[in-house]
Amino acid sequence: RGRLYEERCRCGGDFVKLESGKKACNRCGRKPPMKYLHSKGFKRNVFLYGEHFLGSSKGSNIYVVEGHLDALMMWQCGYRPVVATLGTNVGASQVERLIKFSFSQKMAMRSVIVVHDGDEAGRKMGVTIKKMVAGRVPVFTRDPGDGNDPASMLDHERRDLLGEPWGKKVDNQLIMV
Repeated sequence: RGRLYEERCRCGGDFVKLESGKKACNRCGRKPPMKYLHSKGFKRNVFLYGEHFLGSSKGSNIYVVEGHLDALMMWQCGYRPVVATLGTNVGASQVERLIKFSFSQKMAMRSVIVVHDGDEAGRKMGVTIKKMVAGRVPVFTRDPGDGNDPASMLDHERRDLLGEPWGKKVDNQLIMV
C-alpha cells in the first residue's frame, strides 16, 4: 500500500479540474494517478481500516473517517474507536460491520460519528453513510470545514468539532479511562 502525489503530469502539463468535477492534464488529457495504491484484488469498500480494534474498544461512539491517516491521527488524539472507509465509495459490507460493532454485549449501543473530509466528496460520503445507517443506530456527521480533514486539523479545532476525547492527557501522554 502506498500514496502517490503528483502535481504535474508526466508530459509536463498541470492537472486541472474539469466541469465534471474530475481532474485531467491540460496538455495531454491524461487522468491523474490514483491517490492510494492497494494490493491487487483488495476491495477497499468491503473492509474498515482499524476494525480489528472495534471489538475490544470501550468508547461510546464509533468514529468513521475517510482515510488511513485520518484514522491514525484520530486514534493518536484519543478519539477511539475509529475506523476508515478507505475512500468515499462506502460499501454495504462496511455499513453492516459498523452496525454490528455498534451493538456490543458489554455496553449500550454506540453512536456512529462520521467525520468526513471538508470537500464535496467527503460531504457526500457522510450523507451516504447516514442514509445507509439511519434508523438502525444513532448516526451523526461532523464537517471539519472547507479543505480540512481530521488529520490536518489542529488539536483545538478537533476538540471544538468533536468535544474532548474519552481519554485524558497526563504529562502529555494519553491515558485511557
